[in-house]
Amino acid sequence: MMVIKELDAKQYFGILLLLLLLTNIVILLNIPFLRQILGFLCFTLIPGLLLLQILKLNKLGVTEKIVLAVGLSVAFLMFAGAFINNVYYALGYKTPLSSYSLTISFSIILLLLLFFAYKRNENNFVIPNLNLKNYTKEKMFLITLTFPFLSIFGAYLMNSTNNNMATVFTLLLISIYVILVTISNKKVPNWVYPIAIWTISISLLFMVALRYNYLIGGSDTIIEYRNSLFSLKNLYWSLSTPCDATNTCLSVGVLPTVYQSLLNIGLFNVYKIIFMILISFVPLTLYVLFSKYLTNTGAFLSSLFFAFQFGFIYFLNNTRTAIAILFFSLFVMTFFSEINELAKKILLIIFMASVIVSHYTTTYISFIMFFILFLMIIVTKNIKTLKVEKSLSTIIIFLFFALIFFWNSQVTEIPFTAGVDFLKDTFKTMSEIFIAESRAAGLQRAMGENIRSIPDFVNIIIYYISFIFVGLGAIYSLINHKKSKFEVVYLLLMSISLIILILMILVPHISVGYGITRTYQQMLVLLAPFFVVGGSVTFKFLKSKHVMLIILTVLITTLLCSVGGVYQVFGDPHSIIFNSQGYQYDTSSIHEQDIVAGNWLKDTMVKPGRVCTDVHGGGPRGPLAVSGLYGHNILCKHNKTSYEEKLCSQYIFLRHLNVVNKKVTVTWGKSEGGERNIADYSYIFMGKSKIYANGGSEIWN
Repeated sequence: MMVIKELDAKQYFGILLLLLLLTNIVILLNIPFLRQILGFLCFTLIPGLLLLQILKLNKLGVTEKIVLAVGLSVAFLMFAGAFINNVYYALGYKTPLSSYSLTISFSIILLLLLFFAYKRNENNFVIPNLNLKNYTKEKMFLITLTFPFLSIFGAYLMNSTNNNMATVFTLLLISIYVILVTISNKKVPNWVYPIAIWTISISLLFMVALRYNYLIGGSDTIIEYRNSLFSLKNLYWSLSTPCDATNTCLSVGVLPTVYQSLLNIGLFNVYKIIFMILISFVPLTLYVLFSKYLTNTGAFLSSLFFAFQFGFIYFLNNTRTAIAILFFSLFVMTFFSEINELAKKILLIIFMASVIVSHYTTTYISFIMFFILFLMIIVTKNIKTLKVEKSLSTIIIFLFFALIFFWNSQVTEIPFTAGVDFLKDTFKTMSEIFIAESRAAGLQRAMGENIRSIPDFVNIIIYYISFIFVGLGAIYSLINHKKSKFEVVYLLLMSISLIILILMILVPHISVGYGITRTYQQMLVLLAPFFVVGGSVTFKFLKSKHVMLIILTVLITTLLCSVGGVYQVFGDPHSIIFNSQGYQYDTSSIHEQDIVAGNWLKDTMVKPGRVCTDVHGGGPRGPLAVSGLYGHNILCKHNKTSYEEKLCSQYIFLRHLNVVNKKVTVTWGKSEGGERNIADYSYIFMGKSKIYANGGSEIWN
């Protein structure tokens, strides 16, 4: 039996001080493994814990304290990192984001925070005894700890031997575990739920992230990585290098470089491992929020409904959005929490500012939601039948708008211009509301277009059922708002979320310009609990156990659809989670030979010239972009124009798919005729000769 004795203020803050000093030593001496472990734990927890103790929020639950500490620590790294970046550079220090600069500067700030936290709590701070006997004996707890390790092993096995048995076993074990925990909920301790949610979430994220040797080709993460690379190489973040909207996000320009400088883990691994760990706290944050309105089992299933979505599992596609949604979920959780008003306002401002500097589009959506909520609260307060207990202060809304205007318009400028242009284009396309083809490909499939196989049909049916559950749960809660455990303000915000999703479907340019997947994932921060409510209402004439089994069936099937399991069952190697071939592998995998070839071309290119490649090989999201080059998607044009255009081209870049599989991708998305044989493009190579080959990639000139 292991017991951790109670700690008073001196002992507790003394341990934090010792951890900080030890972390400084291992970073400055660059001690492998310890630097990565201690560095991550220290700088991803201690700043937030100290801020919580300065705010005297010591009575929070353990789970709530952990997610707030993580969120505040990440915000600290971004804002303190940006401050150090700009002030030190202005004072003449040209590498402010170096390891020494950040380690020493952060440590000084943390020592000051530690001093203030101690002074605020020295007379009334005690951490009670912690008996670990119950934890180590709980089988449900021990089982869930295996999920991340099995997920990592499954990805390793796929990468090395193409054997997916470990991955299939992990998904099967997770599904069985969720079913058992739900059915035997009365025997499961409450503390098991948050641990299970976190381990399942990180396992699902690793299944995708660790399947890629580099990053996901064709995703915004390639653009994010390139921009982070500029900051890392210079050890300085500049808004003008490169000058684009992505670089204006601190989640791209500062945060990855800060983690790399502190941990020395490799920039790719910051995106694939560190960011995935941070993002895994979103479902845990939602569990804290949902527990206020649902039973522990209901909150557990609602949080997993969020985590079982394609948009969450593939968050590596767009990490700045994921980081912004982490802060958005913390903002919402804090808004509905019961902490004192002063501390709440401070936390809301911190998380609001963190959303703003993390991703512009998530910011705009968040502001629209809470501004409409502000107006709705004013209106509904005069309706006697509604009990509006929570309010949104004018100061918070004004500050929200002021910070957005200051950051996006005065400091960074590009996101503000992009937002204005997006609104103009949206209004221009309003006449295309009834034209299905004007919408994004994913939304077209959701509307019944371009469904080409049984797995496509099955996926759509399952998603429709889950949407119906969410919709029915929302409507039922609105109609029965007097009996509902959800506050009126929560129901109002939920209604706004539904309206935004409807607008996303109706207005073509919104779905094309931003994407339904990211919007839906953000809206699920508020809508996820209504999946459980809707399922219960739909089958309320059945016994509670049977209702829960139906909800579980839809939930597990949603997970199966999101990971590409339905395609796998029908013999279609669609998902990269299970295969090293097929649609996802062909379009999104970046091979080492591609990177080596791109680096060689960049280093030996006599003069800047046009580089030909296929759709998924070029552009700002292709493998060439990782090497800092831009490939023009000329091979996707199979006509005379493409031949004439290639005469102006100096180089042809053939990636792994073109060389090894003899295929060329010619369209975005999975569609008929999306791939052609490389032999169809023999005329492109007329007058050219092969100048580089490494067995997986080739360059012609």
